[in-house]
Amino acid sequence: MTIRQFDLTRQHASLREHLDAAWMRVASSGRFVLGAELDAFEHELANYLGGGCVVGVNSGSDALRLALHLHDIRPGDEVVLPSYTFRATLEAVLQMHATPKFVDCGNAGFNSDP
Repeated sequence: MTIRQFDLTRQHASLREHLDAAWMRVASSGRFVLGAELDAFEHELANYLGGGCVVGVNSGSDALRLALHLHDIRPGDEVVLPSYTFRATLEAVLQMHATPKFVDCGNAGFNSDP
């Protein structure tokens, strides 16, 4: 018996019609970057979050770098990271030429433990 690590078929089945329609809109427009779909996503997410500014980026790595940039992280600045994190978190800090400082994680939730 094969047990899949990620079985997206069941999840995809309920979303298939919506996803196919969205893909066709993007493919038909020829704009898969900075198009109407991104504008609509940013607007809907901003409304869902109660207003403010939302910026869609192409990856989690870009989102991490943007967050560091918006917090004015400069070369040599120390950035505190949980020791239990994905490598992209560390890579974003290093790409900003900042200094990562790992801190222990608590047993409940594996977040930084003061």
